[in-house]
Amino acid sequence: MTKMLSCVLLACLLLAAGVAVRATAAQDRTSQPGQPTQGRVWIENRGDMEAVPVTIQNMATEAPPLRVQVMGTATVT
Repeated sequence: MTKMLSCVLLACLLLAAGVAVRATAAQDRTSQPGQPTQGRVWIENRGDMEAVPVTIQNMATEAPPLRVQVMGTATVT
């Protein structure tokens, strides 16, 4: 009975480890080694004192405008 229980526990442990490795492996993968990953930044301001000022310097005049995604509801007064 203890041998069967230990085999079942080992199988569950191996299954959980395999699922964990599979889930974390695809986060920042690139198609080839050495390629840069996508630049994604998440800024979460929880108050006026946490606002992050941003300036763009040395941008070419013929460059397309930058895409900004604003999430949440803005408070307008």
